[in-house]
Amino acid sequence: MSARLVLLLSWVGCLIGLSAGEVLATPIDDADFQQVYLTKDEALRYVFPDALRVVELRHLLTRDETREIEVLVGRRLEEGGFFLYAAWDGDGERSRGDASATDDADPSSYAAIVMEVGKVRPITHVVEVRPGGRDGRTATVGRVAVMIYRETHGAEVAGERFMAQYAGKTLDDPIRVDRDVIHIAGSTLSAHAICRGVRKALAAIDVVFLRREPSERTALLARADDVTPTHAPTPAPGAETLALPGDSPEDVVRERRVMGTLARVTLCAAPDGPTRDALDRAAEAALDEIARWDGVLSDWRTDSELSSLNAAPRDASVALSPDLRAYLAHADALVRATDGAFDPAVGALVDAWGLRTPTPVRPDAARLAAARAASGWSHLRLDLADPHAARTVDGLRLDPGASGKGFALDRAADVLRGRGVSRALLSFRSTFLALGAPPGEPGFELSVQHDGTGRVLARVTLVDAALSVSGGLPDGFDDGAVTRGHVLDPRSGVPLPAARLAWVTASSAADADALSTALLVAGPMLPAFVDAAGRVASGGFVADADARPAAWPDRDAPATTARPAFPSASPAPDRVAPVPATGSDG
Repeated sequence: MSARLVLLLSWVGCLIGLSAGEVLATPIDDADFQQVYLTKDEALRYVFPDALRVVELRHLLTRDETREIEVLVGRRLEEGGFFLYAAWDGDGERSRGDASATDDADPSSYAAIVMEVGKVRPITHVVEVRPGGRDGRTATVGRVAVMIYRETHGAEVAGERFMAQYAGKTLDDPIRVDRDVIHIAGSTLSAHAICRGVRKALAAIDVVFLRREPSERTALLARADDVTPTHAPTPAPGAETLALPGDSPEDVVRERRVMGTLARVTLCAAPDGPTRDALDRAAEAALDEIARWDGVLSDWRTDSELSSLNAAPRDASVALSPDLRAYLAHADALVRATDGAFDPAVGALVDAWGLRTPTPVRPDAARLAAARAASGWSHLRLDLADPHAARTVDGLRLDPGASGKGFALDRAADVLRGRGVSRALLSFRSTFLALGAPPGEPGFELSVQHDGTGRVLARVTLVDAALSVSGGLPDGFDDGAVTRGHVLDPRSGVPLPAARLAWVTASSAADADALSTALLVAGPMLPAFVDAAGRVASGGFVADADARPAAWPDRDAPATTARPAFPSASPAPDRVAPVPATGSDG
């Protein structure tokens, strides 16, 4: 029996709730953790609610098809085949039940059943793919649903509110957490797994069906088995029982696109806390505060305070508002504490490399030298006793990308505390800030995962503390022998390798945001950081996608106490518990 046939046969098991691989790897008593939301028939009724006819193709991939799919998903394909489906909707004459009328027509929709590992076990889900465009080959995601969930935690991803985020996505979209999909706290690994599965389903249907000529597609589907569901449409799995973080319908979740990405606040309802209406108002006030800081720190907007400083003539003294002064004071303390591994005065280098363009490229030697001469914190004249600053070289531009979002989260948290909110999670893509803990939970549980490999590096429980992750992206730009990311080493003026990743937990989001960048640059020999209240930041670092995590701070690294010019925004954390990874499953 061929390896490809063995892989395909294992899918027969997955459709009834257990794969062949699990029989060998999973103890029998763990079967209690398996949650079957949809049978195959129910899944087909859900993704094809209006179908007149549905066929199933058990398709073994050719070597060429495997290579094409791997190119589209950007990783090695483990499957040797897929269960694929085609459906014809009932419209016009066909609505009267003439199934034969579908024989010569292209399907109106397709679907694939895929599996992706969350923490340690596969999640089985069905993905509908709809053809579109003039040639019928521009595939978009339709309905997505979890069929079988095998972990003890993280099943919130099965809720319709989470799954609805995939609708309309194409292969041109990254389909990644915090780019296209907002994850659910405590379900990060599962969210990543669903993203990978959706992209894999899109690629498989594109290669097997949509790239073929119509006559070839018709011949292929002629070999398929009729599996048309015979019952009424199936409701979305988990639609009535699963909610967003906290698993409580009283929780308030608000999102807003600001600072170039998506800010999200989740406020947990509690018997002794504010009312639902009060939480609604607090969430909007927190997002308003983040938006206000965009007006202070944005270097994309020409009307921001930071942009005015960046545009001032050389040596011109610029009056600083209390807000901008506070941000610059914090940045000054972190530049000193990290020996320059964190340095927001790198805008000229960002421009020289084209890091804000779709196609970054190494600048020639002259342009790189000029950008380095116009970069560096030492070229900003800043006296913390005087509310003024000046740029001492032409072209110096401050870029708040490595700490501005964390700083805004701290200020938004202050707004929430002022409104009596004590249980919340605020996030900005890869920076998170927790107030308290969800009711009945030890804290907000998050995972640090390498986007390029899906490998879990650490699990973190946050209570009145922050987590920030930098680097570890699967895509970058080729610079000779190195694939580089979009984070610069301010000391060399060169972007860091894309596969490098660092994460930091600290008492404030501003500290965690800046320190994760510094750790990405300097590695685990970065000096230990102790904030003004004596709290020690911690984290981890991986040099490349396959390296084992190294803990930070290094035992022999010197400690540096930050010297912020304003009070810390966050109280001392009761618990900050990063758990170092010991293997690929964390």
